[in-house]
Amino acid sequence: MSALEQARDLIANPEHWCCSGWGKDGRYCAAHAVHHICGDRLTPTCSRAWNLLGREAGEVISRFNDTSTHEEVLAVFDAAIY
Repeated sequence: MSALEQARDLIANPEHWCCSGWGKDGRYCAAHAVHHICGDRLTPTCSRAWNLLGREAGEVISRFNDTSTHEEVLAVFDAAIY
């Protein structure tokens, strides 16, 4: 399973996703979900995943996450994965 797929699974439940901020109380924004899956380190895999998400979102994924619904964020993950 790819980092994008794992990160999507991490936030698939709305109770595990947050709309703004890096992540809190066991919840993750889209960018932090990817970072967490990459071992909480900035790795080439993490950067590629962020770039793919940003390309699909049309803007930096953290900004898109903070101005979009949970469903819209998952749709961007789906487009980046498939």
